[in-house]
Amino acid sequence: MDDPFVLIGELLLAFWPVVVIGVVVVVVFVGGPLLGCVLFAIAGAAGARVAASDETQDVDVTEFFEEQAASAATATAAATAAASATTGRNDSI
Repeated sequence: MDDPFVLIGELLLAFWPVVVIGVVVVVVFVGGPLLGCVLFAIAGAAGARVAASDETQDVDVTEFFEEQAASAATATAAATAAASATTGRNDSI
């Protein structure tokens, strides 16, 4: 009986194109996305470092919610006043 390593070596020599194609497929389908992720991360980090911070996007949270509460209170008061001013017959039917 032959040595298994010799048998494996003979099979690799006989079917080396299949082995090469298999290795290339694995490298392309695994290495390609990994390389893309690394390049995308590097580009994103470089872009974040180079870009100036836009301070117009900074929002004071307390001020934002105070404005929202004030506008909601105004809208509620207007709706209540409009509802109380339109008492009478319902001719919509």
